[in-house]
Amino acid sequence: GLGDVYKRQGPLQFRAIFLIGDRSTASQIEYKVKQLSKEKKRAIVKQKVLPENLCKNSQYISPSDYQ
Repeated sequence: GLGDVYKRQGPLQFRAIFLIGDRSTASQIEYKVKQLSKEKKRAIVKQKVLPENLCKNSQYISPSDYQ
């Protein structure tokens, strides 16, 4: 089943965390990011910046600093 797939992959890890104004906006941006190709998502993580067409006001937080 699907649970077995997740067990094999191991725990999920945050690669990038961004502070965004409110929960509604954050949910909309999360949906848009999930629609992006793997390459575009990797570029976001590497550059530590969301593209302006997704969000103009966001702040990157290192996953190791997030609590």
